[in-house]
This record gives sequence, C-alpha cells and structure tokens, in this order.
Amino acid sequence: MKRETRVNLIFLGVFLALSIPGGVLLFKKKLEPGAGRMSTPDFVKTRLPFMVPFDTPDDRVARYVPELTGKWIDGLVRQSAVSAGNLGNEVNAGAERAMLMNGHKAMISPDRIVQAAGLRREAGKIVVGLILWGEQDRPEAERYRISIVPAKALQSGALPSGALKSGAAPSATDTDARIASSRIIAARWIELPAEVSRELASAGYTKPPRRVVWMEVEFDQPGQTGGEMEIEVRFDAGTGAIRQSIVKLFT
Repeated sequence: MKRETRVNLIFLGVFLALSIPGGVLLFKKKLEPGAGRMSTPDFVKTRLPFMVPFDTPDDRVARYVPELTGKWIDGLVRQSAVSAGNLGNEVNAGAERAMLMNGHKAMISPDRIVQAAGLRREAGKIVVGLILWGEQDRPEAERYRISIVPAKALQSGALPSGALKSGAAPSATDTDARIASSRIIAARWIELPAEVSRELASAGYTKPPRRVVWMEVEFDQPGQTGGEMEIEVRFDAGTGAIRQSIVKLFT
C-alpha cells in the first residue's frame, strides 16, 4: 500500500469517527414529533413549558403544559391524597384534567419552582399537592416550612398579596393572617419518566431535572371558601441560604 493511500484511509477513518455520531444525533432529533424538516432551520420558540426557569416576557413567550408532562402530573394527582374532589374543579381546563389549572395555565410560582398540582377539601381541612421543580438536595419534610394565606386575609388587607416575598421575619399581623396549623403528610422524590424528559428537552427545557419533590400538605380549612390563596414554601437551598417561593392558588 502506497503512503498516499494509507494517509487517505487514515483521514477517512478520522472523518467518519467525528461525523457519524453528530449525524446520528441530528437524525434522531428530526425523528421527534413536531420536528421540522432537515432542510429548514429550527424556529425561534414562542412558547415554553410552564416550569422552565428562564426569565422570559409573558407577552412574547407563552407558557403551556406539554401533553405527556400534563398526563404524568394528572397521574400523580389521581394516585395521591389530593385526588378526591379535584376532578371537574372550575379552575381546571377540562373534566379530564386532574392537575390544578387557572384557565389553561399551570399554577406555579414566579420563580418556576413550586407548582400547586392538586387540591382536596375535607372536614375542616385542605390538602394541597405541591411539586418542587429543579434539583433538590433532599426531600425530607423537616427541610420545608410551609404556610398559607387565605383569600379573606388578602382581601381585608391584613396581608397584601405578595407581601411574603420580602423574606423578612413574619410580623404579628403576618402570623395572624396565616393558617397556623399545617402538616406535611408526604414528601418524596419522584423520577421523571424518560418520555417526559425527552418531551421537555424537545420543547426547550434543555436540561430538565432527573427528579422532582412531590409534597402533600394539610392545612386547616379557612372560614371562607373560594377565591385566592397564597402558599409560601421556605426551604434550605443546599448552601445554607433559605429560599422562598410563593404560588397563588385559585380555588
């Protein structure tokens, strides 16, 4: 074999070794549902899954519930202690949807961490199902401090909407406005199914979490039913700093 032939074969082998993996990845990406033609560039995304933690203007980038992700959350709600009495709720997008919705929007905190996924009322109690998106270090219940402000307190001005966001120590008024007795009855990790991770990655969540924290929290029933409530979740972010997220719950 001539020297030139040997050099050409080495070059061809290196070229194939570098190009074939990229070609396979591109081919698989274009096989995904909703992918465009290979001859056309990807479009600029005008909507993102509701939990993607990117800071985007709401008037330019719509937030939505991906199909497989929504069905997965529906299953979590139906299997939990918050499933009874949740189906057919007025705030849901349809009778088949178990996940709590405000119209067609998921109920999630502005920082895209805490989602109010389910709600059940029983004698003197409210049980709320929460999903904490993002990688959490530990799911132990003692890490979390959860309080709720009922619509009555918000409407009366005892505690203005969003007042808990300051992160300051609660005043006497704050304490009176909250429902004092809350109890975390379940807190555990739940792995994201592979098809949900692929759907989120394809929809623009380039690195979705491998797992989320599912929590079920029990509160005393406020005297006034219906309206808006705020749920505040405080937890150790893993660096010793206390993180605070607030989700508005419409019931």
